[in-house]
Amino acid sequence: MNTIPHIQYKSGMTIEDLILEINKRNDILRKAQSRLEDKIDALNLKVGHGFNSIDKDLNELENKIEGTRILIDQQFEELRKEMQEFREEMRNGFKKTNERLDELEK
Repeated sequence: MNTIPHIQYKSGMTIEDLILEINKRNDILRKAQSRLEDKIDALNLKVGHGFNSIDKDLNELENKIEGTRILIDQQFEELRKEMQEFREEMRNGFKKTNERLDELEK
């Protein structure tokens, strides 16, 4: 890490020499500020990409959850129909059995 030099008056310095020293120091500070701003911009870009990636992943997950919910609803409906058909078959079977028993009793 660079250090920022302090401006010190040395004997024999003119006003112009002090102004040059001040300008050198200001240039160093401007360059440091520019590097910091570049680093901040790079970090903001990374963070932005990270949030976009998270949003994309969340959307994909929501879509998968919705697809799974639809699939479960379809399977539940199929199971309900199968149970209804099974009940109907059982009723018909009992009817036939009862009819046969009635015939045998006669």
